[in-house]
Amino acid sequence: MNMRDQWPVLPVVVGLACGLLTGCGSGTDDAKGTGRAVVMGMSDDVLATDPASGYDPGSWLLFDNVFQSLLSFPNSGTQPEPELAKSCAFADARATVFIDTYGARPSKAKAAKALSGDGITGKVELTLWSTPARYGPATDAELRAVADQLNASGLFDAGVKSVDFGQYEKDIAAGKYGVYVKGWVPDYPDADNFTAPFFGKDNVLSNGYANKRLTGTLLPATAAQSDRAATDKDFAQLQDIVADQLPLLPVWQAKQYAVARDGVYGLENCLDASTVFRFWELSKS
Repeated sequence: MNMRDQWPVLPVVVGLACGLLTGCGSGTDDAKGTGRAVVMGMSDDVLATDPASGYDPGSWLLFDNVFQSLLSFPNSGTQPEPELAKSCAFADARATVFIDTYGARPSKAKAAKALSGDGITGKVELTLWSTPARYGPATDAELRAVADQLNASGLFDAGVKSVDFGQYEKDIAAGKYGVYVKGWVPDYPDADNFTAPFFGKDNVLSNGYANKRLTGTLLPATAAQSDRAATDKDFAQLQDIVADQLPLLPVWQAKQYAVARDGVYGLENCLDASTVFRFWELSKS
């Protein structure tokens, strides 16, 4: 199953610069070491030559034969393996950093205390902005559920407004929204792709958040580390900073499902945590 994350972005925070960590592979098969051409036969058109923007079968057939990934998933596998990376290991002791910081359940008492500490005595008027086209038709209903939970506390007067995606993006870029939803599908299975695009200048969230520790120290250090297992402490620091300053708030993780009729084979090789649907793995009798 492919996993898609969505976050409402909070009013006072964040941004980031994204880089695609891929390397070009070349082949040699003679003593002189001259490069040989990659020749593939296919009927699908190649719509993109950048792995960050191409998701069609033709483009991904090209990518699989030309580009080397940082990590990759074996067929039917759920654990990524090193490809360009020197090693691959996972020991995330801070996977629940938001729960560790704020608790597993919302606390009305803590929220009331925080509001009172800032001199807020009445209900907080809050608009949650949504768009129904980009992140799925259920997005508006999901945000209304969040607004209902806020209102049930008696501390908020929250509502939801939904606008067309084109206007939505323009208004976000202009800084018109305080809280809005964004979705994210990673380009490659590494913590870098769940962090770097969200912080710094021209980040995908367009929320104006800046933190020099994140963009000037932690992210460059993790990006330069070929031993991905050695990045866990820096990413743990990044998680702590984000949980403390709240430039974004992870709310839900959606799933994708694939259904096939009898006579279609290879579906088990099409979906994994890399978020790429491998159409070329399908066959039929």
